[in-house]
Amino acid sequence: MYVHFWERADAELFTQLQLRSHDVARASVPLMEAALGRCQVLASNDAVAADLVPYLDQHIEEERNHDVWLLDDLEQVGLARHEVLSRPPSLTAARVVGAQYYWIYHDHPIALFGYMAALEGCIASADSIEAFITRTGMPREGVRTLLLHARVDPQHATDLDDLIDRLPLNSRHTAAMGLSALHTVSLLATLTLEVLDDQRRRVNAGSTRNQARVR
Repeated sequence: MYVHFWERADAELFTQLQLRSHDVARASVPLMEAALGRCQVLASNDAVAADLVPYLDQHIEEERNHDVWLLDDLEQVGLARHEVLSRPPSLTAARVVGAQYYWIYHDHPIALFGYMAALEGCIASADSIEAFITRTGMPREGVRTLLLHARVDPQHATDLDDLIDRLPLNSRHTAAMGLSALHTVSLLATLTLEVLDDQRRRVNAGSTRNQARVR
């Protein structure tokens, strides 16, 4: 749903979605660091946790500062960093991320890999981004992070699939990943709907004000 919305959205809607995306993206490295720490604790008696350690250690560095790059992009479309960082984070974004901390500490850190797989699968293609730039006039500097992800995420998704295929998973592990992935996809759809609902409310409020002036 995120990709289809992105392909159709105008620049204002896209910027609002990017704000909510930042709410999620700022938690990516801290989540992986939490999972890495938990895996290191479990590793001596847990083969899956032990196998996740080197992957997480590398992927944390691959994802570091992507939220900062997104702030840079938002600045290019007129939103200062302090405006983005001082606004209350989306409650839905908090629900997306918060569940992962619960599963990392109170079930198994493998659950985070369902979340990661869902996010890797929600990136628009480079062609879609280029078409969006042409259609809306969005400055290229405002979508640099997405252009990067369009280039690198297919390989990240392949690496993640390869890792999961190699892991000695049992039914509990696969259930945890599946639940996490479904939870993530469902709430990403909710984030998108919230953006659309906010726009409808703004449009309706503007129409009401205009009608009042005419009267």
